Amino acid sequence: MTSEAPKLLPCPFCGSDDALYSEHMQGTIIHPAYRVRCDHCGASTGYTDNDHVAAWNTRDTTHTQAMVVAAYEDAAVVALSCVHLTPDPDKCIRSRVPENAQAALDALLKAERVRLLREIEAHHALALFGDVDGRDCHSFVTDIIEKETGHA
Repeated sequence: MTSEAPKLLPCPFCGSDDALYSEHMQGTIIHPAYRVRCDHCGASTGYTDNDHVAAWNTRDTTHTQAMVVAAYEDAAVVALSCVHLTPDPDKCIRSRVPENAQAALDALLKAERVRLLREIEAHHALALFGDVDGRDCHSFVTDIIEKETGHA
C-alpha cells in the first residue's frame, strides 16, 4: 500500500500552480534540507526537516475571507432592502451597487495581498540582496509588492 504525496496548493502570492517545486538541498545535522519554492515569483518556505509541504499549504486566510464575506453581506443587505421596499428591485439594486463592484473587490484583495507580503517580509526578516538594479538592500518580497502596486 503506497501513500500518495500531498499536493501543493497554488502560490498564495502570485497564484501560480505550475511553477511550484519541492527542493532538496544537502542538509546536515545542523542545517535543514527541504523547502517548497514558487519559480514564478520566488516565494518559498524556509528550509526544514519537518513537513515542508504542510508548511507551504498552511495559510492564514481568515482576514481576506472575512473581507470577501463582508462584501457579499453588504450586497445581500442592498438586495433585500430593494426587494422589500421598491416596486422595481432590479433598478434599485443597479442604482445602489457600483458598476465597478468587482473591480473594487479585486483591488481590496490585491491590497490585502500586498499587506500580507509586507507583514511576512517584516516578520521573517527575509534575506536582503545587495545591489539590485541600483537599489541597496532590496528583498525579493519588495519586488513582488512593487509588481502588485505598480510602484517602483
